[in-house]
Amino acid sequence: MHQVFGNAPRKELAIPKVIDDYNHYMGGVDIADQLRGYYNCQLTVHRTWFPLLFWLLDTVLVNCSILYCKTTDESVKNKVFRLNLAWDLIKSTLNDISRVETRDQSYEETVAQYQTQLKGAYVTKKFELPVSHLLPGDHFPEWREKRAACIYCQYLAKSTSESSKNQSQLWCIKCNVPLCCSKTCPNCFKDFHTTTE
Repeated sequence: MHQVFGNAPRKELAIPKVIDDYNHYMGGVDIADQLRGYYNCQLTVHRTWFPLLFWLLDTVLVNCSILYCKTTDESVKNKVFRLNLAWDLIKSTLNDISRVETRDQSYEETVAQYQTQLKGAYVTKKFELPVSHLLPGDHFPEWREKRAACIYCQYLAKSTSESSKNQSQLWCIKCNVPLCCSKTCPNCFKDFHTTTE
C-alpha cells in the first residue's frame, strides 16, 4: 500500500473491470434466485444429475420470460408466460399427429380411448375437459334421437354445485358428447372445442 499511495493521503486509482462489474451487478444472482424460486420445477429425486436439469430448466424459463417481455414490449407475469408456453407446446403436439402416436397406441386408438372416457361422463367439481376436445379432426355436429344433458353446460355449472338442465340432441361425432347449439346456449359446441381451461 505504501508503494501505491506514497506520501499522498488520497489518490485516484483505476478500478479493474471485474471489480466494477461485481459492484454494479452483484444483486443479479439474488434476483435470478428469486425469479427461479417463484415457480420452480424441483422434485425430490434420487439421481444426482436431476437437480442440475431442473435448475437449467428453471433458468431457461426465467430467461425466456424476460426476453419475451423485452422483445415484445409486453409486461407478462412469469406465471402467465409459463401457462401460455405450456398450452402452446400442447397445441403444437396435438397438431402433429405423428407425435401423438406411441409405441403401443396409434392416433385413432388414442382418440377412441378419450371418447370412451367421455361417454356418459358424470360431471363433478373435479371434472376437467379432456385433451381429446382439442385434437384435430372431424368435430362435426350430428342430430340424434337420444337426448342428453349438454356436457359443457354441466362443466360451467360445476362451480355453483348445481346440475345444468339443458338437454340437447346435437352430438359431436368425434368426441361423442351432447353439446348445445340453441337460442339459449348458442356457443356450447364452439366453446367446448376451443376452451383451454
